[in-house]
Amino acid sequence: MSSGGSFAKLSLSYPVYAADFDPYGRGYLIVGGGGGEGRSGVGNKITLLDVSSRAAIENVGELELSRDEDRVSTIANLATKNGIISFAGINSSEQDRKSGKNEHLRSFEISYPPRKRQRISDQSTNGQKREDEPRGELALLAKTALFKPTISASDDMYQRVMRLSPVIQRDTPNKRIAAIASDLAPTNEEIVLFDATTSSPTNSDVISRISLPKNDRVMDVDIGEPEAARYLVAYCTNYSVYVKDLSYDFASKNEATASETNRAYSLPMSARRPKLRALRFLTKDILILLVDLPSSGAELLILRLHGSTNGSVTLRKTLSTKAVGFDICALDADGTTGDRQFVVAVGGSDNSIQILTLDFDGSRESLSTFRKFTVLRDVHPIYITRVCFEPFHSPVRGPASSISGPSNDEATPNNPNPVPLNALPQYLRLASTSAANQVVVDTFPLTPVKPTSRNSRYVLSSQSFLSSLTPFLVIAFVLAVSSILMQSVLDAQGVLEPGSSLLHILPAGARQRFGDALGPAASVISQLNLAGLKARLLPDNPPEPSASDLSDSVAKPKLKHLVEQVSRSDDPTESQAVVVHEHAPEDLSLDVQPDAQAYLASERGAKAKRWEELEPHQQAAWREKLVKAGHWAVDEGDTVLKGILFSEWAGLVGEMAQEAMRN
Repeated sequence: MSSGGSFAKLSLSYPVYAADFDPYGRGYLIVGGGGGEGRSGVGNKITLLDVSSRAAIENVGELELSRDEDRVSTIANLATKNGIISFAGINSSEQDRKSGKNEHLRSFEISYPPRKRQRISDQSTNGQKREDEPRGELALLAKTALFKPTISASDDMYQRVMRLSPVIQRDTPNKRIAAIASDLAPTNEEIVLFDATTSSPTNSDVISRISLPKNDRVMDVDIGEPEAARYLVAYCTNYSVYVKDLSYDFASKNEATASETNRAYSLPMSARRPKLRALRFLTKDILILLVDLPSSGAELLILRLHGSTNGSVTLRKTLSTKAVGFDICALDADGTTGDRQFVVAVGGSDNSIQILTLDFDGSRESLSTFRKFTVLRDVHPIYITRVCFEPFHSPVRGPASSISGPSNDEATPNNPNPVPLNALPQYLRLASTSAANQVVVDTFPLTPVKPTSRNSRYVLSSQSFLSSLTPFLVIAFVLAVSSILMQSVLDAQGVLEPGSSLLHILPAGARQRFGDALGPAASVISQLNLAGLKARLLPDNPPEPSASDLSDSVAKPKLKHLVEQVSRSDDPTESQAVVVHEHAPEDLSLDVQPDAQAYLASERGAKAKRWEELEPHQQAAWREKLVKAGHWAVDEGDTVLKGILFSEWAGLVGEMAQEAMRN
C-alpha cells in the first residue's frame, strides 16, 4: 500500500467517523463513531489506540456510549500530563432535541496506560501476557450546548466541524482556542469560538460567534496563531473564503480586539461552478484550499492573502478523483531561514490517498510547486471517512557534549566525519478511517536535510521513489547503446538505405536531444568506427531552413489575443474560430479559421473538438500543453478556452502511443 513506508491496520466493532492524534506526538490516536441512535447491534464508542509501533495498532482502551444518542461525528484533543482531554461532537437523543435540549459538545478525560515496554517488564518471567494488563481509562467529563438554542434544538442540526488552534512549541505551553460549526440548522448557521483551556467549556467560555447568511453552509474551519494570544480564523462556505483576526486575553476572558469577518476570496462565477470543501493555514498569509470540481476530480489551490479582505490564487494542482478527506502536516522549520516542508494528504472517492509535498522558502515567503510523493491505493474497502496527520515536532536534541566527538557538529579538517546528531529516526504518521470499521495508520520515514547538523530540519524525501526508477534508466541506456551498435553493423553491411537511421522510431524531441548529446562524443564515436552514423545524425552541411521553418520559430501569438481578435469582428454573421493544432508533442500552432463549420466538415478538422466537448482528462492535458508552449497562463482561467477548437489530426501516432502506455 505504502511507498517508502509501512502501514498497520485494525478492525473495530463499529464504523469510524472521527479521529485525532495526541497533539504532542506521543503515539496515541483517538477514534470514534458508531451506528447512531436506534440501530440495533451497532454501538457508539470512543476508542484509544496505541499506534507507536509501525507494525501493529493496539486497542488499549474503549468507552461504550449510549445507543439512545447519535454517533460521534467530530473529535479534537488537548494534551494533559498523563493523557488527553477529548472534545467530541455527539448529538443528544431525538427526544431531547425535540424538547429543545441538545448537548452537542462532550468532553472526555482519557488516561494513557503504561507503555508496552513497561507493561512487558511487569509481566511474569515465563513471558506470558497477564490477563490483568492495565488499559487506558476513558470517562465522560461534561455535556454542554454552545450553539444558540434556535440552532442546537433542531432535529437535523449536528456539530459538523471542530478545530483547535495549533500546538506550538514555546518555553511555556501555548493556550489554545477551539472552533465548532453547525450544519443543517433550520435558521442561520453559526461558528462558535471558545476558550479551550478548560476541560468543561460553558457559554461563559465563548469568545466570539460568527453568524452566516441564510442558506450558507460552513464547509470547514481552521485556526492559525501567528503570535501568542493572537488568532486568525478562516472558514469556507461553498463558494467563498472568510477570515477573522482576533486577540484574546485568557486571564480576563475578554476579547481584546477583533476584526470584522471579511470575505477574502470567492470562486469565479460559471455555469458549473466548483465548490470549496476544505482549507488549512500554511502560513499566516497563505491558505491551501480543496475544491470539488463539478464533473469529476478535485483541485488544490494556494491562496495568498493580501490583508484580510483580498486574496489571489497563485498555484493550482488538479486531482483525478473526487476528494473525501483532507489534511496537512507542517514539518519543523529551519531556525535560521524559516524554510520548511508541508505534506498534503487527500483521500479520494476511489479509496486511495494521494500524498504531495510543498516546500516553503522562508526568506522569500514563497512556495514550490506541488510534488507527488506517493499514492496509496485501495486503503479501505469502502469510502474513507477521515484522513489526519499526527502533528510533527522537532526531536529533542541533547547537548553536543553528550555525543562522543568534538562539540561542533559540522565537518572540520580535524573532524572530517562528524557523528550524526540526528541519529534517532523520525517518522510521519497518517491515519485514515472508513465506514468499514477500519483504522489504517501509514508511517513514513523522514530525512534530515543536513544529516550531520544537530539542528537540521526534516523532510519527506522522494529518494526511494527515484531509486526505484534506476533499473528502468539502466535498461533505457542499454537499449540506446545497443541501437547505436546495431546501426553501425547494419550500415557497414549496406542493409540500411543511405541517410536512414534506427533512431527514426524516437519522437522528434528525443532525436534532437540525442543528436545534441552525440556532438561532444564525436571522438568516441570515431573510435568505435561509427563515423557513418555521426554523419547521418549530424550532417556537415545542414539544409537551410525553409520559410515555413522560420515562421514556426517566431514567437506565436498568445491565445487570449486571438480570442479577443475574433470577438472584435465587425461582421456578426462570421463564424470564426480559433484552432489549436498539435503537430507533435510540445509542438502547437494557433490559427483563426474564417468558417468554423466548414473547417469541422473538412478532413483536417474532422477530429477537432471544442473545449466544452473535451473530457476532463483531455482538458487537463491541453492546459499543460498550452502552458508549456506559452500560449496560455493558468491565471487567465478556463473562460478564455471556451469555444476554441482543439485538433490532434497531426499527432495521431503520439496519441496512439500514449493510449498504449495508459493501458
